[in-house]
Amino acid sequence: MPEKFEDHLSKVKGAIRRVNINNDFVRKRDISTYYWNNASDLNSAALVIWNACYGKDSTLTPQMLGLGKGFSFSASLPPVFAFLAGLSLELSLKAIAKILGRPFKATHQLNDLCNSVGISVTVDQQALLDMFTEHIYWRSRYPVPRREGEWLRSLEVFRKALKRPKAGSLFSAVNENCVINLENYLVLWSKFADAYWQAKSVILEP
Repeated sequence: MPEKFEDHLSKVKGAIRRVNINNDFVRKRDISTYYWNNASDLNSAALVIWNACYGKDSTLTPQMLGLGKGFSFSASLPPVFAFLAGLSLELSLKAIAKILGRPFKATHQLNDLCNSVGISVTVDQQALLDMFTEHIYWRSRYPVPRREGEWLRSLEVFRKALKRPKAGSLFSAVNENCVINLENYLVLWSKFADAYWQAKSVILEP
């Protein structure tokens, strides 16, 4: 049975991370703070993007930026939000791995990163993380992936995440817990942030 976050934390509680702070590359590679700072910056950017799309108090308009008549933030920015939000979750998980001294693969697979640090998520959150992963890999960056098979697999990831049988019916309904939106994202962000600061409070880094 995979170890839980609490198990990993108990093994290294009170540890002191020793890093050559005079070597900029080594310091930024090995200290969790730099990963966390990047994650926090990406989180901030994701919130700004969401507010530009849907914030009732946002005064920013496409016209103010010279984007032309008919340009719509709500049409163009949601994939950008998903990309930045997904990256923030990735970097937060890698920050947790760094502070715990846990190895992790060079991957964008968010569920794999969760497993590497022992953070448990619900089935719906697993599906949500899979969708964020797709945005990190290509969905927010390219029109299509490199191979058609990847495109079809991605469509299936989103189909399975967003649709589920409606109770007492043969029809499907949108699974609101798996929609990429601010509320669902912040639940994950808060979960990972709590784990990071819990570890940071009992492990000493330079």
